[in-house]
Amino acid sequence: MIPNGYDPPLRHVEAERFGEGPTISFLGRFDHRMKGLDRLLPAFAQVADRIPDARLVMAGRSDHSTDSWLEAALAGHPHRDRIHLVPNPDEERKYALLDGSDVFCVPSRFEGWCIAAIEAQSRGLPVVATRTDGTVDSVRDGETGVLVDNSEEGATAALARELESLCRDADRRRAWGASAKEWAERFTWEAAAQATESMLLEIADRPPPG
Repeated sequence: MIPNGYDPPLRHVEAERFGEGPTISFLGRFDHRMKGLDRLLPAFAQVADRIPDARLVMAGRSDHSTDSWLEAALAGHPHRDRIHLVPNPDEERKYALLDGSDVFCVPSRFEGWCIAAIEAQSRGLPVVATRTDGTVDSVRDGETGVLVDNSEEGATAALARELESLCRDADRRRAWGASAKEWAERFTWEAAAQATESMLLEIADRPPPG
């Protein structure tokens, strides 16, 4: 399998932070059901109760179909002042937000190949993700991040527990982040092109059947 690649920024991007405390980021469509935002927000509430300066940055594709749910969910959130929304960021700002984060979260119920997790890892971010078909391939459990329970009963508590643990453990963030960056380098578009070329040359060299 040769997965979709990513394009690293062509020039230096200045990190964008919203505060000094540990910052958790999410990148993806603001689809609360598929992307699990209805898990992430209560999980962050638990983290923020225990870490007073923790912050959550949510960036991604937003439209009228997602805005009403998100507005209602945030209106009643106990730590709304520490949640920062960035709808429809361009590529440069996306990487600036990742560079200003400490931990990346993928709370999805369903994922294909999770390119957002690869992009985050390319910036040296450890990942906390629910265990889905896509994240088992894009995140190395225990090396570049951690995969948690994806059940409806257990996901929110598991996300909160691992997010809090990483927010408190700078040494583990650095170690996993370094491994994450090395892992993600395998999935640039340049690497994908080289893998495709190698596969086609191998096929061309095979003797004809029969």
